Amino acid sequence: MQISGETRGGLNALIAEGEPCFRTRLASTVRSMGLNTFETGCGSEVVEIFSNVEIHALVLDAELPDFGGLEAVRIIRTFSHVPPFLLLAREVTRSLRAQAMESQAVSILRSPVDLALFSEILETVLAQRYGDWAERGTD
Repeated sequence: MQISGETRGGLNALIAEGEPCFRTRLASTVRSMGLNTFETGCGSEVVEIFSNVEIHALVLDAELPDFGGLEAVRIIRTFSHVPPFLLLAREVTRSLRAQAMESQAVSILRSPVDLALFSEILETVLAQRYGDWAERGTD
């Protein structure tokens, strides 16, 4: 798996999605919102990136090749505070919804998600958490 990232100052979002084409679309959408992006397709790299970069928002696929987004959150919690995160899943079961709520996911969205809805939710979350986040890093 390749870790790719882009930094320009401001807030950082980490996108972990198992489907490369959809991951690219998500990252493009997040960058168009003014955030820096880091992308990966596996859970262990989520933990690795998070260990080395200040991350302000997570977008996590519930099912990744080695371990899913919720397991990544559990691991991150052993050494750091977890920023707001959105969970994406092809099937949103009652059990998965309960696990996501227990893990304090901001939202669980059926994947592939409508990108307009995704943007709206992420913008709202960032505004609630970071206030004028779009102004950060633009001095």
